[in-house]
Amino acid sequence: MISKEAKKALYKKKNVLGMGRGLLVRKGQITGEGLVITVRKKLPLDQLKPQDVVPREVENIPTDVMEVGDITFLEVAEKLVAIDRTKRYRPFKMGVSVGHKDITAGTAGFLAYHKGELVLVSNNHVLANVNKGKIGDAILQPGPYDGGKLEDKVAELLKFVPIKTADCPYSRAVTHILNFLAHCLGSKFRFKYGIEVFGEMPENKVDCAIAKLRNNTADPELLELGHIISVDTVKLGESVMKSGRTTGVTEGLVRAVDYECQVQIDKEGHIAYFVDQILIDHKPQKFSAPGDSGSAVVKETKNGLSLIGLLFAGSDKVTIANKIFNVIQLLEIEVVI
Repeated sequence: MISKEAKKALYKKKNVLGMGRGLLVRKGQITGEGLVITVRKKLPLDQLKPQDVVPREVENIPTDVMEVGDITFLEVAEKLVAIDRTKRYRPFKMGVSVGHKDITAGTAGFLAYHKGELVLVSNNHVLANVNKGKIGDAILQPGPYDGGKLEDKVAELLKFVPIKTADCPYSRAVTHILNFLAHCLGSKFRFKYGIEVFGEMPENKVDCAIAKLRNNTADPELLELGHIISVDTVKLGESVMKSGRTTGVTEGLVRAVDYECQVQIDKEGHIAYFVDQILIDHKPQKFSAPGDSGSAVVKETKNGLSLIGLLFAGSDKVTIANKIFNVIQLLEIEVVI
C-alpha cells in the first residue's frame, strides 16, 4: 500500500507495531478507507516528540492510529464460557481444547485432507510448540493445561510451517544495551527486538500446522456454530465469527486487511514479523483471549459458514488471523466441507 521507505520511517516512530489497509474511524464513526497504523499505546500529541507523531497522510493516503497493546500468541487462559470446552470429548468438535504434548493449550481449528489423509489444522505454536515439535509428536485433547495426558492422544504432528525470526545473541545484546541506556537517561520507554530497532526482519504469512488424526476421534462441526460449507476471502468492514476454547463463539469486525505487525512469540520477548494478515477489532464484543489460538475464523453467507482465516495472535483490543488461502497453500491441504 505504501513504499518500503515509508514503512521503515513509520516503524521508527515510538510504539508503532504494525500497519495495513483498513477502515478509518473518527469519533466512533467509519469515515472511509486508508492506512491503519497500530501502536502499543496511543499518546496525546503533547507527550510525543515531533519525530514520533504519525502524519495524517502517508504518500497521499489518509492514516488512522489505533491502540492495540502488545500483540502476542494467545495461549492460554481460564475459560470464559458456559460450555466447558476444556473437557475430554470423543469425538471432539472444532473449537475445543487441544495441544502438543509440551505446550499449555490452544484450540482445534478445522479438519482438512493432506495427500488423502484426514488432518487437524491449528497453529504451529499449538500443534508444533513454535518449531520445537518433531513429526510424530503426540497431540492431546484436551491440551496439557486442561488435564490432557498421553492417554488423551488424538493425533500426531504431521507438518508445520516454521516461524521465522531474526533473533540472535548479537541483536539480543544490542537490545539490552539500548534499554540500559534508556534507563540511565531516565526514560521509561523500552526497546523490544524488532523492525523499529534493527530494520528488516524475515516475513511470515502463517502460524499453522497439521496433525494426522486417529480414526473417529474428530468431528468437523464448529462447536455452537455449525459446519463450514465454503472457503473465501474477507472484505473490510465484514463481520466475522469464531468458535474458540476460551471465549466460545464471538463476533468481530474486520478493521484491516493486508495487515502486517510484530508479534511477541514467547515470554522472553522474542519477536516475529507477520505480513498479509487480517486485523479484527473487538467489537461488538471481545473477539478472543489466550487459549483461542488456532480457532477457525468464519463469516456467515446466505448458504452457510465460509472459512476465511486462522486465528493466532492478538491483544485485549484486537485479534490477528492468517488469511485462509495462505494456510491452504503452505500446508498443501483441502478443507473438509
